[in-house]
Amino acid sequence: MRSLRISLVLLGLAAVCAAAWPFIQRQYAAHQQAAAERARSEALAAQTSQLKSEFAAERVAIMKRLNSLVESKQYAEALKLASKYRATNDPELTALINTAGTALSGEQLLSRMQQLVAKSCTGVQAKVTASRLLAAAYPDVKDASTQDWSVERIEIEGVLPAIRKRLADVSTDAVAGSTNARTLQLLRGKHTMRLHPLVRDSLLRAPDGAQLTCAWRVSGTWPSASGSGQRLDGFTMQLWFAPSLTERTLEHDVLDYAQTRGRR
Repeated sequence: MRSLRISLVLLGLAAVCAAAWPFIQRQYAAHQQAAAERARSEALAAQTSQLKSEFAAERVAIMKRLNSLVESKQYAEALKLASKYRATNDPELTALINTAGTALSGEQLLSRMQQLVAKSCTGVQAKVTASRLLAAAYPDVKDASTQDWSVERIEIEGVLPAIRKRLADVSTDAVAGSTNARTLQLLRGKHTMRLHPLVRDSLLRAPDGAQLTCAWRVSGTWPSASGSGQRLDGFTMQLWFAPSLTERTLEHDVLDYAQTRGRR
């Protein structure tokens, strides 16, 4: 009988231990996690203290080196060095980190936009854009053909001054009154190029701004009026393209337009 009671007690203790074991495991894990966090915090504090002492002792040399890297536009190297001492919370260092970070981000964006222009600015796009613009300017014209159209890439250096003039004052048009001027105004319509501010600024000022744009000359014929027996007029349209604000597509603008009267 005594043995039975002992067995029952042991079974009860085993049941209690089994029920409590998950709780004990959770408590132990929480204790271990807290201990690890304290250790990391203490190690970080020790490292920060060491870096602050190191930075204080070498501050003049470190800041001179960082400013030299920024002035030479080695922003990635400047950030790599400055980030080591970020935890010191030095105001001048923080300002330099922000400057280098902004400049590096801008460089990376412009690099992506140059790649976009190199990949997406094609003669096919120029031809399609010219057709769409003429169709919008002359909605009464039906069934116009683009089969005889030709496209030619324009050396950007030759038209960059005109592009910069357009960017500086998008309202600048050809001399009012001529047929070409009226058509140019129709082609441009109310479209405004939505360019990223960095792209616009680089196109206006940077020596390598030409890498952010491209230009095409589209030549062909276009009906002068709708209906049977319509006359085909020759035209030459100069288009230029640049990365849009979305950073995924190209914006367009009509740089110049010339028309020659055709025959029926």
